Amino acid sequence: MPGGHLERINALQAQRGKPALAADQVLATPIRLFGNELTSYFTRIPDSDLRTLAEQINAAAGPMLSAHVTDDTPIGTFYMAGVTEGPTNGTSAQGLGQPTQVQYLDTWAYWLNDEEGQHLARLIDSGIINEASIGYFYDQAICSITNASYWNSPYYAGRTYDITDPDTGAVTQKLCFIWTTGNVEFAEGSLVYRGAYPGTKVGGGAVDGGAVAASAGTPVIVQPHESRFQLAASKDLQAV
Repeated sequence: MPGGHLERINALQAQRGKPALAADQVLATPIRLFGNELTSYFTRIPDSDLRTLAEQINAAAGPMLSAHVTDDTPIGTFYMAGVTEGPTNGTSAQGLGQPTQVQYLDTWAYWLNDEEGQHLARLIDSGIINEASIGYFYDQAICSITNASYWNSPYYAGRTYDITDPDTGAVTQKLCFIWTTGNVEFAEGSLVYRGAYPGTKVGGGAVDGGAVAASAGTPVIVQPHESRFQLAASKDLQAV
């Protein structure tokens, strides 16, 4: 476990009124959980909201689940998060709804170092578990073409349209996707067989621990609210 991580875990323990944990009592892993590129649902999160999710994890931690199964208790806890930069996209990718600068929500999670916990660690280290997925709440679904409510939009997410500029008459091809934004709130992160967000990673060199610690700024605690839920999970869970 990188330096300073156990102290952060025990700060959360104290915040919860729980006893401090020794280094041999816990196991931890880096997880690249999310980012600002398109998901397989053709949704995107604004960069500012991505940073808010990181701040919420740093402020109050969050549950790590298995495959978004909320009927079971958590198998671990996310205790640190930061937004780190990825590659820069070219103009062609930007025209297809991708960001100019890729950003990732990089996290760390810990769980108990017992027989069950060691089994989970072996599954991660052996490459059986490789991908992760986030669940978060939001208030607004915004159409990328109309910049208004997607539910009142004539365009369908995932389809490309020729859009005419009313002032110049220029025709531009645009991909319709959905911005999920407004009062975002971290709900959980899960270990899954296939995530809807590209490039998630669990374990190994998934996250630069120093970069995440350095990017973890002053936490902003948000109050719970009623809102929509975005599940960046497997494509076959869309109906659910």
